[in-house]
Order: sequence, then structure tokens, then C-alpha cells
Amino acid sequence: MTARKSPRRRKPQAPEPEPVVAAPKHAVEVHRAPPPPAIAPLLSELVDALRAVAGRMIDIADAAAEAVQKRLEGRA
Repeated sequence: MTARKSPRRRKPQAPEPEPVVAAPKHAVEVHRAPPPPAIAPLLSELVDALRAVAGRMIDIADAAAEAVQKRLEGRA
């Protein structure tokens, strides 16, 4: 014999959330100070360093290309 299942009970309805009221927005003024005068020398040093790194990367890529070319010529 099979056991009877009890009837499914309904869940109580959850209360509806109250609508959120947005607070009024106030205007905010932001005053920024001028950049310090030491930025210009620092920026030029950074640019010089980047140029040096880029030059070295190009030298390395050129040397790698020559090595690959020589290896391919040796096989042909």
C-alpha cells in the first residue's frame, strides 16, 4: 500500500517593500589646486626613459630578426 501525500501548503505572501525616496541632490563645487611646478622636469625624465626603453626594444627586435634571417638562409 502506498502512503498518501499531504496537501501542499501555501506560503504566506511576503510584504511588499516600501518605495525608496531619493534624497535631494545638492550641488558640490570641487576646487582643484594647480599641479606642482616639479611636474615638468619629472615628465621630461619619464619621456626620456621611455624613449631609451623603446630604442633598446627596437635594437633587440632587430638583432632577433637578423638571427632568424641567418638561420633561414642556412636552410635554403
